[in-house]
Formats: sequence, C-alpha cells, structure tokens
Amino acid sequence: MKNGIFTFLLSIMTVALMAQAIPNSSFENWTQVPSAPMKNPTDWGTSNIKATGVNVETVTKDSLTPHTGSYCAKLTSVKPMPFVNSIAPGLLTTGKFNMNLIAQTGTVSGGIPWTSRPQKFKGFFKSAPASGDQVFIACVLFKTNTATGKPDTVGQAYFTSTQTINTWTEWNIDFTYRTNDTPDTLNVIFMSSDGRFTPKQGSVLYVDDVSVEGLATEVVEEVRPSKTSVYPNPATNMFIVESSNAISQIIVRDILGKVVEKQTLVNAYQKAINCESYNMGIYIVEIHNSIGVETRKIVIK
Repeated sequence: MKNGIFTFLLSIMTVALMAQAIPNSSFENWTQVPSAPMKNPTDWGTSNIKATGVNVETVTKDSLTPHTGSYCAKLTSVKPMPFVNSIAPGLLTTGKFNMNLIAQTGTVSGGIPWTSRPQKFKGFFKSAPASGDQVFIACVLFKTNTATGKPDTVGQAYFTSTQTINTWTEWNIDFTYRTNDTPDTLNVIFMSSDGRFTPKQGSVLYVDDVSVEGLATEVVEEVRPSKTSVYPNPATNMFIVESSNAISQIIVRDILGKVVEKQTLVNAYQKAINCESYNMGIYIVEIHNSIGVETRKIVIK
C-alpha cells in the first residue's frame, strides 16, 4: 500500500511538471509574418525586422539537418542595411524583442508564465561563430517585484561558445538560483552573437529540442553585493568606472540617450574613460557586469 501511495504521488508530481513546457520547443510550427517574406517560429519572438522598405531576416526555418522532426531554428548575424555599420544578431526569445532601427538598439522583455523551479536547462545546438564572436544560450526565471513593478531575477542557466560545432551537441546546464522565490515568468533567449559584446557578421547558431527538467533544491547562490562607482563627479578630462564585479561592457549615453562611448572589456574591475571630447552636461554611464546592468549619472564640466 505504501509503495502504491508513493507511486501515485510521484505520478501526480510528474504530471504537474509536464504541465509546464516551453511552447513549440522543437520549432516544428512557423507563422507567416504579415506582408513580409519571412516566417517566425510560432510562440517565439525574433529579431526579424519588418519595417517600411526594410525586411531583415535573422531567424529562419531550417529543414536540411534538424536534430529531430522536420525543422530547427537557424539564427544568423547579418548587416541589416548596406549603409548601416552595425550588425543585427539572430535572436530568438519566448518573450518579446523590440528593435529601434534609428538608434540601432534592441531590448528583450517578458516571457511565458511559469511557476516551477527547474533544475536543468537542456537542448541541442550547432554553431559557427565568426572570429572574435560567441553564441549565447540562456534561460532566465523572473518574479515580478510588487514594489517596483519590475521583474527580479530568481534563477538563470546560460551557456556561451566560441567554437565551431558542426554536429548536433547537447547543452545541459544547471540553474543557479539567487532567491528561494517561486518565479512567475520564464524567458529563453538564443543569440547568434552574444549581446554583451560587439556582434560579428556571419555568426550562426542552430537550436532544436529545447526543454527544462527536474526540480531544483533550495540551495541559493550567494550573490555578492555590487559596489560600483563612477568618479570624479563632476569630471573634466577623465573619469573612472569601478566595480566589485567583473565589467564586460561600458556604455555612455547623453541625456537624449545617444551613445557617445562604448567599450567592451574582459574581466575588468576598473576602467578610465577619456571624456575630453564630451560636451558639457549630464551623461548616463551603463555598466554591464557579472551580476547584471547598473547605471550611474555623471556631470561633465
């Protein structure tokens, strides 16, 4: 009888876990983009751009060598327009992707409703990143902060690769949890070029058969508080950006949001920024470090 009860309870737990799944996880279903010569995988957001006079296709349906089934997703970093120097990475997300063609910036937001704490993030990929680039694979769990109305990160699992991998290879990543909260949103993000660095034209990522599995234990990673500062403030010829967590990128914007400085760093904790050419005024310094993105204001006089 005890074994029977245990089996019954285990079955209920399995059903509960199976009830939450990533939609269209094998990319078998694709939906035509209205009035555009491209398709998006159903239930996924992409960096495919449809605008007046501009159709940029960075995510495509690939039928040549899927891992299983008839199709997989192919992501490619492309130059969106001949007269634009920036590169648009192929991006696939269970949330939404918003692109500003004029500013050449994009943001990922949202996700799908989710209320479990999985242990593993899994799937299969092939990759061919251009020299100096890397592909990016991630799954992030969020919980809406009732005080701020913004999402807080509960846990994440991510993977990057600089290697060319021509055969389907499994990624199998443990989630790292920052809190013991139950999430309310899950977002899967794939990029043919890692958005934390400068994208390179021609980088390619194939993905198929995406899943999350298991239940995580209640062990929470201790996140070191960030001590980030920008000084001197006000500044004239130079200012220092310093953080207790490794800095990967620094972006400086003027008060209108225009980027006036962008620097990519490798495992740096301090960087001097020459601001002699800046106009006098207020600037926003965006610091991308190992725990997220922080912003600081600085006055140039």
